[in-house]
Order: sequence, then C-alpha cells, then structure tokens
Amino acid sequence: MTARDLDLRQALLRVLTLALGLAVTLLFCLSNLPAQTPAPPPADPFSALLLSQAVGLPLLFLPALPWLLAGDRARLRRVFAWRAPDAPCFGLLPFLGHAVCLVAGAWALTDVAAGGATQTVVGLVGALTPLQKVALLPFVCGLGPLAEELLYRGALADALPRRAAPLLCAVLFALAHGPNAFCLPLFFVGLWLGLLVRRQGALLPAVALHAAFNLPTLLLA
Repeated sequence: MTARDLDLRQALLRVLTLALGLAVTLLFCLSNLPAQTPAPPPADPFSALLLSQAVGLPLLFLPALPWLLAGDRARLRRVFAWRAPDAPCFGLLPFLGHAVCLVAGAWALTDVAAGGATQTVVGLVGALTPLQKVALLPFVCGLGPLAEELLYRGALADALPRRAAPLLCAVLFALAHGPNAFCLPLFFVGLWLGLLVRRQGALLPAVALHAAFNLPTLLLA
C-alpha cells in the first residue's frame, strides 16, 4: 500500500468517524427532547436504566471504532495513558482539585440554568435502592465515561480542526444530553475535559474525572 493510499484511507476513516459521531449525537439529542405530554414514570426504573445503557453504550462506542482502526499503537497508548511523556504531572491532589471544581461548578450552573429542575434520568436514579445503584456503578462510572470520552474527546476531537475541537466537542457533548437547561453546565464540563485532554495528551484523566462527576449524581440522587 502506497503512502497516497494510506493517506486516502486515513481521510475516509476520519470522514466516517465524523459522520457516525454527528449521527449518534443527533440521535441522543432527539431522544432527549422534552415531551409535550410527560410520560408516566416506568414501573421498574432499574430495568429502564439498564435498557438505556444496553442501547446507548454500543451507539457511543460505534464512532470510535474507525478512529481506533485509523490509528496506530500510539493512539491506543494515548487512550489508556494517564499523561503523555512530555505532559505536566497530574497527581492525586491536582486530580481531586479538578474533580471538586468540576462537580461544584456544574452543580452551581445547573441551579442557575435549570431553576432547581432535574433531568429525567436523575429522577429515575433517585427511585433506585442502594443495591441497584451499586449495580449501575460499572455503567455510570465506568463504561459510560469511557464511551463518551472516546467519542467526544478522542474520535471527534481528532476528526475536527485542532484549534476548535475542544469547543465544538463540548457543544456536541452538551447537545447529546438534550437541548435543555442542562446544556450550559454540560458544555462547560465538556470544555474543561477537552482542554485537560489536550494538556495531558491522554484520555484517561478525562475518563476518571468524568466518572468522578457522575458518582455524586448516582449516589446522592
């Protein structure tokens, strides 16, 4: 395979990644549109949340596949690395500081933007038993953050213009959760994580912070 063929393959896989990522974002955005007539809560919130994870997670992972296939071992190392060799140190105390600021800032913005309202999924989580919340932990603080970071701070960030990528990916990340009052807090969360990934040259810190952001919602809802 010639260098020209390789460049063409990379370009096609990048276009495919972008198309799939935008399609998945649009699908999630439409599914989170506020209904004119609120639906009654499901009889079994735990089963409803498990079903949403079973459907949503594969859709989130799908656009990252061509991105991973288009890369090399360096890209895989970047996904599971804590920082690039030339990146600044990101120890436990800085991580905790980022986590506290991220959670506190997003919750404060939510109070302002949403006026005390809550998302539907948070209401469902609030109806769970403690044991059911623990059962959801691998999804909410594991596979979910990994899938979203692979898509919005990995695949799409590499497919978009470098300078604008953190901003554009933050917009897409927020819209994927629904065009509602929670867009503003989630936009800043996405922007924060995008800038951190650029600074550290690795995805793992963003995955860990994303999980730390989701954990209080799961435990305290």
